[in-house]
Amino acid sequence: MIGNSVVRLATSAAVKVPSRSMSGIGVAGPPQNRIGFPLKLAYGGAMIGGACFYPFWVLVHLKDYKGKE
Repeated sequence: MIGNSVVRLATSAAVKVPSRSMSGIGVAGPPQNRIGFPLKLAYGGAMIGGACFYPFWVLVHLKDYKGKE
């Protein structure tokens, strides 16, 4: 008797919980806002510059890392 009531309440509560839809994430297709070529160059340059900054810094300051000679 109590078991049936608990099961009925649990199933009705589960039905009332809204489900989350993830359909908006990762949808393939054309871009919604076109990015101009100069902006692509600026972003690409910033990414490449940021990735290469530390290795170039180390190469320029290699004498400091080896010690004063």
